[in-house]
Amino acid sequence: MSTHPTSRFLLGTAESPELVLLRRVSAAPEAVREALADPERRGRWLGALDGDPAAAGDAFELRLGDEASDAAVGRLLLLDPEHLATTWSWQGERESVLHARVRPGPDGAGSEIGVRHSLAEPDHVEGYGGGWEQVLQALARELGCEAADAEDDAAIETAAAERWHLMTQRPVEIERVLPASPERVWEALTTREGLASWWWRHWDDVEVELDRERGAARITAPRIATTLDLERLVVERPARLAATWVWSEASGTAADEAIDLRLEEGTSPGNTRLRVRHTGPWAEDSLPENYRQGWESTLGQLAEVLGG
Repeated sequence: MSTHPTSRFLLGTAESPELVLLRRVSAAPEAVREALADPERRGRWLGALDGDPAAAGDAFELRLGDEASDAAVGRLLLLDPEHLATTWSWQGERESVLHARVRPGPDGAGSEIGVRHSLAEPDHVEGYGGGWEQVLQALARELGCEAADAEDDAAIETAAAERWHLMTQRPVEIERVLPASPERVWEALTTREGLASWWWRHWDDVEVELDRERGAARITAPRIATTLDLERLVVERPARLAATWVWSEASGTAADEAIDLRLEEGTSPGNTRLRVRHTGPWAEDSLPENYRQGWESTLGQLAEVLGG
């Protein structure tokens, strides 16, 4: 993960993008939930809530500012101590789906606040990306977790929107038909033994570690001094797997990159069509082209193993 307090990832497709934001704060999960639930505190960092949604189907309106038009409406889909899901529509846009989660931080300290917004209108990626980052910054301030040198909200929102725009520009998209069923391909993608059988198999010193509790994997290639860390964001067995992508080598460490893998039955019996979408804030064509070549080679190794 990036050391920046907010990590951002673009999933989905160009037509149906999904924004994922992870914000780390030093406050305990109970303190975060209290700031979410208390109307007075929520009004200071988010807005005024009309309606009292408590059960699936309950409607609400959230006023985000002083203007009457600056409001979102929705219906509650799910509410439990760790997970909130609602529909969402702002200023008459097509209905989207919003998820919010609060869980202990990855190192056991503080909290990690997760937002996943599945958009119905793809042109709104930059606006929502910048807007949610500003909201998370306001929440951190309400919790007393804002850094002393943090920029003001407007600057944070503007910079974030620019980065989200960059993330939409150069996705790497690859499609491959594999000679195995979706379940078998899923095992090759999600188990230590499966990954070790094909990932960078042209080197004999590759190590694969799997943390099932966190849904994380680390692949290390000492020969080229490279480490790849992945942490699951979406798991829909055996159809979809999305994860963060943190590539570390001597020249630096990647930030805000993600992969979204889709599996479906192929046109021939026993085959699987695998679609890979890899996104990141790449300002030039060189890095995504390098990734494209790497994916083509690596998926070729997967096809060889599955076909053997």
